[in-house]
Amino acid sequence: MKIETWLPCFSGFYESIWSNSDTLYNELDSINEDRFDNKLKPLKDDDSIEYDYRTRENDIGKRFTQLFAEELSDYIKDIKFLRINSPKAYNFSTDQIEVEVDLDINKIQEYIKAHREQFVKYLKDTCTSYDGFWSYYSNSIDEWESKTNYYSSLDGGEAHIILKFIARIEAPQFEIFAYEELMGNGCDVYNYFKNWDELRHCPVCDNCGKLFSFTDEDRKKYKQFDNPPAVVCYDCQQKEGE
Repeated sequence: MKIETWLPCFSGFYESIWSNSDTLYNELDSINEDRFDNKLKPLKDDDSIEYDYRTRENDIGKRFTQLFAEELSDYIKDIKFLRINSPKAYNFSTDQIEVEVDLDINKIQEYIKAHREQFVKYLKDTCTSYDGFWSYYSNSIDEWESKTNYYSSLDGGEAHIILKFIARIEAPQFEIFAYEELMGNGCDVYNYFKNWDELRHCPVCDNCGKLFSFTDEDRKKYKQFDNPPAVVCYDCQQKEGE
């Protein structure tokens, strides 16, 4: 049965292990070590970094999806990454990895039957409404079994809740595992810097801090002074001449 849902075990890209307010700033040490070796002045902040965050998020979403399917392969016949769904504001929600998943309903029915008491408690813990939270789903297992025809007809939210339940038991540290796996295989932040070479090899203006590029046009726009030694961009040269 194919269902559109979103994956559990993913904390999103806002102030999480995947990305936070210091993500780019933390790369400065590595960049400035290379700049030092290349006899260039260090960057003072991360403003010069051109970061393709959207491509990185999609790459993480695709590979996280595949790893999750492998981890729960007994219950997932097939899976397809659809998109990263990001909220307009992060007050009450975070980024979600949306997928189309083909579940093995027989295996899921067997699993919940074997872990029925745990599922009863799980529903009470996660689907009970309280002040400030209204649950769209019942916290009664009897109502679940009736509504879903004993888990054979699930909507996206129900599929998410069940996959989260199974993952909490079978793969409680999955997000940490996925993070370590992906960061060690191409999803590190610096791999998505559009101007990685410029950050390590190009000068910055000593007046305004602008980073230059390798283009001939940009090279014409800065001037090197010997006494005192300095690199000044065209705009700053114009201001000094006023």
